[in-house]
Parts: sequence; C-alpha cells; structure tokens
Amino acid sequence: MAEKNNDVGAESKQPLLDIALKGLKRTLPQLEQMDGNSLRENFQEMASGNGPLRSLMTNLQNLNKIPEAKQLKDYVTTLTNIQVGVARFSQWGTCGGEVERWVDKASTHELTQAVKKIHVIAKELKNVTAELEKIEAGAPMPQTMSGPTLGLARFAVSSIPINQQTQVKLSDGMPVPVNTLTFDGKPVALAGSYPKNTPDALEAHMKMLLEKECSCLVVLTSEDQMQAKQLPPYFRGRYTFGEVHTNSQKVSSASQGEAIDQYNMQLSCGEKRYTIPVLHVKNWPDHQPLPSTDQLEYLADRVKNSNQNGAPGRSSSDKHLPMIHCLGGVGRTGTMAAALVLKDNPHSNLEQVRADFRNSRNNRMLEDASQFVQLKAMQAQLLMTTAS
Repeated sequence: MAEKNNDVGAESKQPLLDIALKGLKRTLPQLEQMDGNSLRENFQEMASGNGPLRSLMTNLQNLNKIPEAKQLKDYVTTLTNIQVGVARFSQWGTCGGEVERWVDKASTHELTQAVKKIHVIAKELKNVTAELEKIEAGAPMPQTMSGPTLGLARFAVSSIPINQQTQVKLSDGMPVPVNTLTFDGKPVALAGSYPKNTPDALEAHMKMLLEKECSCLVVLTSEDQMQAKQLPPYFRGRYTFGEVHTNSQKVSSASQGEAIDQYNMQLSCGEKRYTIPVLHVKNWPDHQPLPSTDQLEYLADRVKNSNQNGAPGRSSSDKHLPMIHCLGGVGRTGTMAAALVLKDNPHSNLEQVRADFRNSRNNRMLEDASQFVQLKAMQAQLLMTTAS
C-alpha cells in the first residue's frame, strides 16, 4: 500500500508540473514579442481567459502546490514583485483594475518602458522553465538558487552566484546583483561585482547607492585593471545614467603614498539628493594582498570613519552600509569587509567570518589564501595593540 500511495503523490504532482511547464512555454514567447502598441490594444484579451498575462500568473501560482519548487517560488516572487508601470507585475494578470486604467492612459514612452521590463522578466522566467524541466526529469531541486539578475550582472551566476535570500532590491522591487554580507547575524557591508557597462546596470547601481544611503562607496579595482578591462570610471566625473545624475569631485589623493583617491559623489534622482564619499584603492592587485597590512588597517579605518548623517556602523537592515566592490566581488571585497569586522572586534573568528560571508553571498567569498593570510596578520596586529 505504501508504494501505491507514493505513486499517487507522484501522479498528482506530475500534472501540475506539466501544466506549469506547458503554460510557461506558451506564454513567455508571446510576452517577449509584445510591444507598446499591442499591449494597449490587446490588454483586456491578454489579462483575461487564456491570455498570456492571465495564464502566466495562474501558472506561476501553481508552483505553490509543487513542494520541490520552493527555491523557484522565492525566485518567482522576486520577479512578480517588480514594479511595472503603476503596479507590481503580479497585478498584470487581471482586467478592470488600476493596471488596465493605466495602460489606457499611459504615454507611448511609459508603455515602452513597461514592455521593456516585462521582456526582461519574461527572459528571466525562462530559468524557471529550465528548472521545472529538470524536476520533471527527476532531478532534485538545488538547496540554493542564484537570484535573478535581469541582465544587470557583469558575470554569469554560474561564475559569481548571488544568494537570492540576501539580494538587495530597489524600492520598485528590482533586484540588483548585490548582496548584504552578514557576520553573526549582523549586516557588515553591501558587496557586488564591478557594475556592468550598460546604461540599465549603471542606473540600477546608482539608484541603489542613493536609496540605501550607503555610508561610502569603496572601489578596490586597481587603476591598471580598470584600464585593461575597460571598466567605466563611473565614480569620478559627471554622468547621467537614466534617471540618476552624478557629479563627483576629487577630495584628495594624498593617502598612503597616493594609493587611495577620495571623491565626494553627488547623486540626484527626481527629488532625492545624496552625497556619498568614494574611496578608490588604486594599488590592490587581483587575487593578491595589499602591499602592506598597515594599508589594509588604514583603509578599514577610513571606511568606518566615512559613516555620515548619523548612519550607524552596523545597521539592522541593508541601509547605511558601505558598498564594496572589486571586479568579481569575492576576494578583495570579502577581505575588505572582513577587515571591518576585525576593527569592530579583533577577537572575531576569521574562519567564521569567511563561512558567514559565503552563506550570505556565495561560496567564493574570501577564496584567495594570500589575502586571508594578510587578514590574520592584521588581526594579530590589532590584538597586540589592544593587549599593550
């Protein structure tokens, strides 16, 4: 009898999988072909009956009934919570409400922007289709799944994973390829890769700095690496990235033998204004330690002293934290964040710091042995100072 019950469970799950898979495979290509005109003309039809928007939302809700799809549910929730036009995307599968009224009155530009967002969401949902196919084939669902990037990430998630549980989101629900690093349950810093050189990625990065009121921006990518990789020097000069305007002035470059440049970067988006201190460390080679342990400690002091507007050094959320990135956002970035932990408490267990950072971003954090050795040297210096 036990075997029979198991078969029944498998059979009841299988139709839901089939329905969800077929529904997604039918609706996603239709949404990718949609433009602003067809959205306005056909919204009622698309958001009712068997229309692609209505059908998509129904199939995504069916994932709640598939126990193996837990990681997919979190992924889908992030995507359906993204603001599209007047409402969250989850509201776009219904007629007669605020979405329909908005579509009817929206400008051509507004509709174009809405369709652009729906296109990137639909593209991201193809990852859900791929995972459902694996489940249907009998593969176990992974315990962790990298968060959605919507084309904003510099690196593929197969190379630099992004823990979706700690992924930073903008006020409109848009997830960015950045994580909140925590140690012992407390936020330490925001960590990500060097922003991708596209208008959308740079705009999202700047909005995050503005909305999260980051205490400072710490760029650990050396000048040589920036030139070799043709990375955008977005933190110096004057730019417009979508809705965000920036104006960055150099404050000093006398620190540590002119190895660290400091800027004050003014950000504005609509009515919001924010000025963020920027520290650019120009002499930290990739996969290697800084030239001296003293420079690492000095840099940690500078970051901690950058807290402004009464921002606490240790917030209870993802606001008022330093935003740190190098190129990939794992080695130098993890080392810098760990140095902040040591300045808070030199007795901290560095192995536990590394484990917590890997849990809160990805399993590559603090992967370079020579950088970890330098952290231990800094810890020894701090402990000697506190003991004397």
